[in-house]
Amino acid sequence: RENLYEYINGRAEYFIAFGFVKLAVADYSSALPEQNNPEFVVDIYDMGKSKNAFGILMEESGENATPVEVGFRGFLTKKALNFIKGQYYIKISAFEDNASLVKFAREMEKKFGDLENSMPQYGKFPEDGRIINSTKFIKENYHGLSFANNAFEQEYEINGERFTSFLIEGNNDEITKLLKQYIEFFEKDNIEYHMLQFKKRNYYRILDPFEGNWFLIPFDKNLFGIYGSLSDKTLKKFIDDL
Repeated sequence: RENLYEYINGRAEYFIAFGFVKLAVADYSSALPEQNNPEFVVDIYDMGKSKNAFGILMEESGENATPVEVGFRGFLTKKALNFIKGQYYIKISAFEDNASLVKFAREMEKKFGDLENSMPQYGKFPEDGRIINSTKFIKENYHGLSFANNAFEQEYEINGERFTSFLIEGNNDEITKLLKQYIEFFEKDNIEYHMLQFKKRNYYRILDPFEGNWFLIPFDKNLFGIYGSLSDKTLKKFIDDL
């Protein structure tokens, strides 16, 4: 943590905020060692927890990366392949376009044994309308709010309506406290909100001058939220699907 900036200057604080523990780097080549001409550079980031590794992977891969079956989840670009295995985020960079990059990455994955990434949170999001590879994990300050942390996010498109849902987990007391913090924030900043009900379940519509209209939906030991323009019909279908 103390000298990460020497290797990724400008990105170190971002990794540290995601729970970074330590980094190992190695060069690989099929050529003679004295030629000092590596084919691949492998960065292995220990992110402490699998959800932290997942969050970094999704943020770094970008929208144009191609999904690839390496690790729990992997993405391929022209000269790099990034994947996660357990709490580790692995970046493999190729010096030239290299058709063996995927093969090399799968051999590298074997070194990690049977480590698993468990993401049961995404099983709580409704399936209908999910946009593939749009899942994210935001560790701190979700939408700029210091009390909103460890948020899982999923983008949707239903009948042409595109929106983003988030989930923050906790026990009953934690969710009650979190909802109270949201309401205190609305009242402090004079943000209009209304409590509504659908099928005996309370939810909140927030008329935010900065974010636009959005919603909070307490659901058992979870707090769901929705950002984006969607009809009342689509909103109620989403709540129903929970």
